[in-house]
Amino acid sequence: MTDKDTCIKQLEKHIEPLQRENKEFGEIIQNLQNQLAKNSRNSSKPLPTDRCKNPHTTSSRKSIGKKNEGQKGHKGHTLKAVENLNYIQIYEINQYKHHHASLEGEEIIAYEKRQVFDIPPIQIEVTEHRVEIKCCSKYGKCTKAEFQSDATQPTQYSSHIKSLASYFNDYQFILMECICEIFEDIFSHSISEATILQTNATLLDKVKPDNKVIKQQLIDSDAVNFNESGLRVEGKIHWLHVAGTLNLSIMKCMRSIVVTII
Repeated sequence: MTDKDTCIKQLEKHIEPLQRENKEFGEIIQNLQNQLAKNSRNSSKPLPTDRCKNPHTTSSRKSIGKKNEGQKGHKGHTLKAVENLNYIQIYEINQYKHHHASLEGEEIIAYEKRQVFDIPPIQIEVTEHRVEIKCCSKYGKCTKAEFQSDATQPTQYSSHIKSLASYFNDYQFILMECICEIFEDIFSHSISEATILQTNATLLDKVKPDNKVIKQQLIDSDAVNFNESGLRVEGKIHWLHVAGTLNLSIMKCMRSIVVTII
């Protein structure tokens, strides 16, 4: 056997274990990739392990070549004139347009009408509530009237303003920072995030009795749908749990508990 043949034999001895190791590493990598690809949709893994990943989806709908505008045959919703008006603006004519003859004293035979829908300037109104304080000359003591409104503090927001702030935040899911900007831009008034938080807390207390009734009606229902959706609160994974029927629903946001399956 030549030196060349001996060298080849030695190389083959080294190559064989390397090939086996390479095959083993390939299997390990494939298993790890398969585990990463698993989620609650294609395996028995629980929903919290998905970590709010949004899989890439491709729409199955085909383009029909229509523009983003009203299509032929589509019943539109045209703004219609109304009978109950807030204001009427009259434009007089006292001179004929062509030969400048005077029309003073001539009878008005008709009007051509056009209606403009508008929102008046919105601004914060401040009402000061005052109660009288009087002293009795007979007994020498003073007394005062009672406030007949929800004015409980020296300065405060009305229920209308607080309800609007909670509506923006709790129903429309607008960020508190953006709500503050809305108040500043539309009402020319600055509202703080702390005020919105306090308003939400007050609203939560007021709806607790109603929530209790809804929960009991859901418990008594013959069929209830349950679902959950992932979302992030302050950068952390949470789950919005929903229980509902055709007429009732209740939601609760809970912190995600990540379960690792080996």
